[in-house]
Amino acid sequence: MRAKKRLFALFVSTWALAQTGQLQPDADGVYPTDLNGIKPARLIGAVPASIPEDPRLDGMKHVCALWVTIGSDGTPKKIEVLNKIKTPFDDAAVAAVRQSHFKAGSYQGTAVATRLLLYVPFFFGSRQPFLPEVGAWDRRRNMTPPLALFTPEAELTDEARAKQATGSVLIHTLVSEEGLPTDLHVVQPLGYGLDQKAIEAVGRYRFSPATLGGVPVPMTLDVRVDYTITRYRK
Repeated sequence: MRAKKRLFALFVSTWALAQTGQLQPDADGVYPTDLNGIKPARLIGAVPASIPEDPRLDGMKHVCALWVTIGSDGTPKKIEVLNKIKTPFDDAAVAAVRQSHFKAGSYQGTAVATRLLLYVPFFFGSRQPFLPEVGAWDRRRNMTPPLALFTPEAELTDEARAKQATGSVLIHTLVSEEGLPTDLHVVQPLGYGLDQKAIEAVGRYRFSPATLGGVPVPMTLDVRVDYTITRYRK
């Protein structure tokens, strides 16, 4: 139910922006950072995670992925562990993020609540501190993005056929560590019923997941679904 409420709220935010030109927060008062005009929160001082020393952990690799809501005052308000399988590392990762320091996101010059996808990599034997970090595969040599393996074509609607509507629908999604698209919502709508068809199609996509240091991790991704005139001539 929570996922459905979040998806509905994001649809409402996108619709409100299109209708009024003013972006609205979701039901939790959080602004979506994947829309223009929003500056997301920034991690400005990471505190390392502390866990008991255990020789059995030597050489082990694990990455905790966290959805973190950063309030307008720059403090973590809500931390959600995204990993499907819970581990003893989760509490250490959450505690490290709670003690870390952030700069709040902003919209039109005003501080607002936003969400960050953070990773806490536990790479034992590397002699590196287990620091929370923001996921950005294009800036990290040891991180790879999701790779699409199965991309079924989005269906058309009768209204789109009648209008021969062309353009793109941009879908924002979180690809899980299993390669499954979750939390899908429309960033750039097209109308004619094609937005929902695009959501349904992308929901059936399958990926090889993103990796951090070789460990599968969840990662956000924008997927563009194109509707061209040639599709109406099949």
